[in-house]
Amino acid sequence: MHPTKDVKKKSKNVILKKYQKQITVDFLKDFKKNLDTTFKINNNDSLLTYENTYIHLECTIGWWEAVKTTCEKYELHDLLSYYNNLNWMKSDAFDLELSHLLITNAIIKQK
Repeated sequence: MHPTKDVKKKSKNVILKKYQKQITVDFLKDFKKNLDTTFKINNNDSLLTYENTYIHLECTIGWWEAVKTTCEKYELHDLLSYYNNLNWMKSDAFDLELSHLLITNAIIKQK
């Protein structure tokens, strides 16, 4: 019997590199505005964070609507088509990656 080796899985992004390049800071800022509009969030509230607000919006029809609206504004029809054709698990992972981009680009705070 052989001991199992720790196998490190390579982290694989759901958002492909060609689409990552299309998701600019301006895209992310507009996406956040669209989320706020869709969910009627007062964007002047500085207490809003990923953990107390935006995490609850992922994987909803409103989130999808904000992605759709933003992609249409930037004419990123290929990105929207890609997103629309993901299965539910990959679509959820896409949403999580998009949230991570909002946080890492300081558009929303994590905590």
